[in-house]
Amino acid sequence: MNRNHATRFVRAAVAAALCLALGRPYWHSGPAERADLRRWWPDWKDPRMWRIGLMQGGCGTIYFGANAFIPDYLHAIGQPDLVGACLGALNAGQLPASFLILLFAGRLAGRKKPVVAVGLLAFVGIACLLSEVPWVMIAGATLDGFAAGFILILTLALPPLLAAPDDVHRLSAGSYTIGYAGSFLLPLLGGVVVDATDIVATAFLPVAAGGALVLLIAATMPPRAAAAA
Repeated sequence: MNRNHATRFVRAAVAAALCLALGRPYWHSGPAERADLRRWWPDWKDPRMWRIGLMQGGCGTIYFGANAFIPDYLHAIGQPDLVGACLGALNAGQLPASFLILLFAGRLAGRKKPVVAVGLLAFVGIACLLSEVPWVMIAGATLDGFAAGFILILTLALPPLLAAPDDVHRLSAGSYTIGYAGSFLLPLLGGVVVDATDIVATAFLPVAAGGALVLLIAATMPPRAAAAA
């Protein structure tokens, strides 16, 4: 065994020893506790998980789709000088969303009306991006960034509201898996549509689909999600 292998072996042994010393070994638990320790895999039949995941996928598509296709669109319409301004606005738009939720977290968390209202802003943002008027396009990118950030933060707050304390991790893990899978697939389909039609504006169709998905799922939520817990 060379020095590198020996070093790696020692590090792994130390890490394992720390886990055993600081953790709660599975074999020292009773039957009921062992059953609880096995409750880590998401319940894929849980409709709450799919609602949250699809909303996360929708708002992720708004952001990632706009982030991916704004440069191509601006180059296609002969306004490449706006790429930096629009992408900067898209990302900066998430900051006021964060501050707004920080100030009014108690009033916003778990409520569907704010999600529906902000979800509609995504469509306004897309319309502004297609206007080809520079300042309007920058404003549209800002609106899409605000909508994506606002909805994402509120959906991240839903698992603790909807699940029991010992089940939040399963609901969160499953919804994140669904959400990020959707955030990857929908923009990818946008690229496929652009290649098939050679119309660069069609790349924003997934962004619109993400907004529609958010609105559809939000409309099925109870007036306050905490009531479903």
